[in-house]
Amino acid sequence: VTDTDLTAYLPLFGKDTLVFNVFTSTSSIRRSGVTDEATARAKLSQGCVTGAPGFAPCIAGEDQLVADYLAYNRYGLATALGGPNRLRAYPQGRFQAGNASYRGIEYRLNFSDKPTEFNWFVLGGVNTLLQLAFFYEQGTVSEERLVLNQKLRNSYGVGVRALVSSFVYRFDVAFGDEGTGVTLFLDYPMELTP
Repeated sequence: VTDTDLTAYLPLFGKDTLVFNVFTSTSSIRRSGVTDEATARAKLSQGCVTGAPGFAPCIAGEDQLVADYLAYNRYGLATALGGPNRLRAYPQGRFQAGNASYRGIEYRLNFSDKPTEFNWFVLGGVNTLLQLAFFYEQGTVSEERLVLNQKLRNSYGVGVRALVSSFVYRFDVAFGDEGTGVTLFLDYPMELTP
């Protein structure tokens, strides 16, 4: 897996920040695993019985399991999208495939940046900052790179950050096609490595 992450910061109005982030992840395999559907289906059989109650959802689940297994064996698995750092409206790891692409923008509005200094036994020199952040993100995954950006997912929202003792406490509310995601996390988005 090769991840490429580029983040740019643009100061605005003396104390605010506009953050841009572009991320790509590509997977390549050295040797394919099982790529024969019959072999994969025999290995992953869910025991669906034709005509039995619940056959349709059972076979649909088995079909998806087999398809995911074969795709993983052919293309590998790039860094997933979804969760607290990329596409925040979706659960952690929601979108997975052999390739991933993401771009996001976040406007961080700083309210209080007065340094508060103290010296405790093991902790000292504390700065405190309160921010309100507005963000918009797009991301996509695909097994093949040529069609990677054909189906983009969007995520947008607002968050509050408090920087205390070199830790960033973050609360985000994000909205997307599948509902709302809430994040309570340590550290900024667009800054953690997977």
